[in-house]
Amino acid sequence: IAKRLVAVIENPRQFIFNGEYFGPDRRRKQMDFKGEDRRIMNEANIEIVYSGKKPESLDADAKIWHFKLPNSLKGKFSTGGGGAGFIDPALLEAAEQQIENMEDDYTDWVQDNIKKMMEHFSELSDNPVNPWRHLKSINKIAHQLQGQGGTFGYDLITVFGKSLVECTTQKNIERDVEESLLEFIKAHIDAIQAVLREKVRGHGGPMGDALTQALEAARKKYVKKPIA
Repeated sequence: IAKRLVAVIENPRQFIFNGEYFGPDRRRKQMDFKGEDRRIMNEANIEIVYSGKKPESLDADAKIWHFKLPNSLKGKFSTGGGGAGFIDPALLEAAEQQIENMEDDYTDWVQDNIKKMMEHFSELSDNPVNPWRHLKSINKIAHQLQGQGGTFGYDLITVFGKSLVECTTQKNIERDVEESLLEFIKAHIDAIQAVLREKVRGHGGPMGDALTQALEAARKKYVKKPIA
């Protein structure tokens, strides 16, 4: 993240206006190409704008305008020539410690959401009047789990959450809510519970492989295709 921030500050892209498009220059670098150059613009068609101007003050004969305005952000925020190292290591360490301190809160949050999913799953299993209402709730919770797992080192919660999102999205269900779908959803919930219970971090090594394979087996029973 630090490297990306420095790149944006140190080398901002110029903006372009051609009458139809206004935005950052999508040509990030000059590259060799074969064949005839089919671009019809040349330097005579371009006006370079170095400061803020009102539209009516632009050269009416130009066909394209390049905006190369002063890099005010760079002037306000000095990287000190240190590249990605401009962020104080002590600050990074403090941020990492803060995330680590939040882990207990995160696991409690996951447990609460698993409980909510199980409540919806139980109602879904008992032939509810509107099964899609419960599927949508499970889908929403799975989406939240998918988005935060990696932040706290629980990569498999992100992987399993993503898979659960996909299998509970209405457009991805090619038939009514059948027993095979319920079994597949339950396999996801069981896998997420196991990751949390055993504190399986990262990709989990042998245990992570076993959980992934178990979920793969459940998927094959339902949709007859492997996890993407």
